[in-house]
Amino acid sequence: MSQNLKKLERDIFNTATIGNLSSIFEITSTIKINETKSSVFASQKFYIDLWSLYQELLNAVKTDSLPERKFTINKTICIVVTSSGSFSGPADDEIIRLLDSDPDTAGSDIAIIGKKGVSILTSKGRSIILGFDSPDITKPIDVTPLSELIGKYKNAYCIYQTFISLANQKITKSNLVPSENVDHTESKINIDDYVLEPGYGEIMKYLESVILNISLTQIIFESRLSEYANRFKTTTVINERAKDAIKILNLKYNQAKRRTKDEALRQQLFQGVKR
Repeated sequence: MSQNLKKLERDIFNTATIGNLSSIFEITSTIKINETKSSVFASQKFYIDLWSLYQELLNAVKTDSLPERKFTINKTICIVVTSSGSFSGPADDEIIRLLDSDPDTAGSDIAIIGKKGVSILTSKGRSIILGFDSPDITKPIDVTPLSELIGKYKNAYCIYQTFISLANQKITKSNLVPSENVDHTESKINIDDYVLEPGYGEIMKYLESVILNISLTQIIFESRLSEYANRFKTTTVINERAKDAIKILNLKYNQAKRRTKDEALRQQLFQGVKR
């Protein structure tokens, strides 16, 4: 067999292997998406209900009853949530670009969740305050180190990817100071009808910390679900390209094999004529 045919056989084998592996990753991503989606949506509903209650209470409480937010670092921190590894597509690079281009986060201190983001920023020579591996969302997530870090800064934002659908993800920037996100409208709650102990200010301060922790957890959930969706899309593309490549390689292999046979037949005929 000619060297060209052997090379084509190796290329077909290697491409088929890539296609088979991408199919396995595609199936794995589908399983992860199905396992995660219901939990994320349930968590999202709880967060929305709690946020609505917090907003109602904050609108109802008199401004002078609220404690002043204290911080020790007169700067902005941005929590950047990226993927945990490969097959994440271009989303992580887009998140970093938004970090650098958005006026609220450009030049801010940075904390990273996800190995991919750490890798991208360190390759650019950027310093990171804290870096965390992507947590296992099937187990309780401790966001206390992040919430304590955020509490030290004057301003805090998060840039991450949200899940819209399997084919559509969205890069999002969120303000992590709950009281600054409130839509100040007329509240349906009349706090004069209630006696709140130890006091409005203390309760709102506690609720703000709860809201922040739940916000961070929800962001991690949504980001991980989006990561699984991106892996599914990427592996699907790889699988389709592998199939297309195998068709082309098989065509080239058959053409080369036919040429080899034709050349062998021509040599036999030539030798017969020569004799």
